[in-house]
Amino acid sequence: MIDLNRRPVGNHEKSMSSVFFSHWRRAALAPGLLSLCLLLAWPVLAAQEAEQSVQPVPEAEAVEPDSVDPEEAARLQALAARRVQLEQDLDDLRSEAGIYSPVLMEAYSDLGALYTELEDFDSAVQVYNDALQIARINNGLYSVQQLPLVESLIDTQQQRQDWQAVDDLAHLHLHLHERLYGATDTAYLDAALDYGAWKQRVINQNLLNQGSQARLG
Repeated sequence: MIDLNRRPVGNHEKSMSSVFFSHWRRAALAPGLLSLCLLLAWPVLAAQEAEQSVQPVPEAEAVEPDSVDPEEAARLQALAARRVQLEQDLDDLRSEAGIYSPVLMEAYSDLGALYTELEDFDSAVQVYNDALQIARINNGLYSVQQLPLVESLIDTQQQRQDWQAVDDLAHLHLHLHERLYGATDTAYLDAALDYGAWKQRVINQNLLNQGSQARLG
């Protein structure tokens, strides 16, 4: 049924309706447009935020490698080459003359001195002991040939700070002099003085922990 009381809508009212509808439609669509804009702009905003949050890391200072002394490097290289040569010569001598030949003693002594210079003290002790064994086999338990080997062992064991071994060798050194020389011989007297100086050092520095052992006993 048609409402006759409704008056017709004029052009001005139509225009106002259109304007109202247009504003209403934009207002209704505004949230969606805002969401779409935010969605499209999010990667850019996230990238900018990430750039701002990342602090620049200072570059590490370049560390220059320790400078190597050319002379020292050349010396060590020469010693290494000599080590290989002496070890090969010793192997050849053992094959030709036998493992207990007295000709090996000089080769053992040279190799032991080289090991000591290279600070390979364990190897030096081993070859000196091998040479000492050869000297005993060929010259008996008490021989002059043993003295330089015992002295070299004392020096090497001091480098290793094996004080008990040094003490045993110092006693052996004195004992050899007692058997080889008379009580008034200069060689024996010098050896006795060396032994006394060593024993004084043991007491002063407590190298053998004798005080601790006494307390434990």
